Amino acid sequence: MTGELLLDAVEVSSLAELQELILVKMGSSKFCTCRLLTADGHPLNTLEEADNSTSITAVVVPHSPLLQMVGLQDDKGNLLDPAVPQEEQEEIALKVAFRLASIGCWFGGPGHLCGYPTIPWKHGDVLKPPPAFQVSDEGSSLGAQVRQTTAVVHAGAAVKFSLSEGSAVPMTLEDFTAEKHLTVGDIIKIRNKHGLACDQKREELLAKSPEAEYVSPQISVKEYGLDCVHFVLSYRLLRDDDFC
Repeated sequence: MTGELLLDAVEVSSLAELQELILVKMGSSKFCTCRLLTADGHPLNTLEEADNSTSITAVVVPHSPLLQMVGLQDDKGNLLDPAVPQEEQEEIALKVAFRLASIGCWFGGPGHLCGYPTIPWKHGDVLKPPPAFQVSDEGSSLGAQVRQTTAVVHAGAAVKFSLSEGSAVPMTLEDFTAEKHLTVGDIIKIRNKHGLACDQKREELLAKSPEAEYVSPQISVKEYGLDCVHFVLSYRLLRDDDFC
């Protein structure tokens, strides 16, 4: 149930009442977090912050969506390797997720003409690789292929955007909370939305570099944490031979 809507369009009078409804729906009091979102997807800390006309969505994130995304925990909350402390597994998962999200940033852009990037499992001395990281008959990690359907940002994370220093392109994206895992395809859509803002400044930007012919929208991972993933939006001025 990671990142799925648990209660939709329910009316409550207090945060405590909402929590009680969630417990009944879950059939258990053991869940990690309950995130409240306004109708437009912004985080809400208390019901008192919303006016009477605002509908509230409760997104329950059970167990560790980060570990589940990487494949270190199943949908029932069972760790792939219970012998390794969950905190240590989450530290490893953050490193893997950072690499996944970073690949998602340039996937399908200039310089990536075809094929599926592969990332190896570099933590075999501490934790065995999850199923997505194929293992050869000799026991060595063959890595995991990254495709457009690969999840790269875990459910429940706050997704934050900022512009690179000195950017001439305005910010047109809003921060949001991921209600489900974001895939490479979702990151490409975000990059394309930023690209629309770059297109509006195309003539102005190209005038600063006469040899350039294209304005390529760029996105990169500044920080990947348990609660927040921070992306930086920028652009590059390219010539035809930059695509070769």
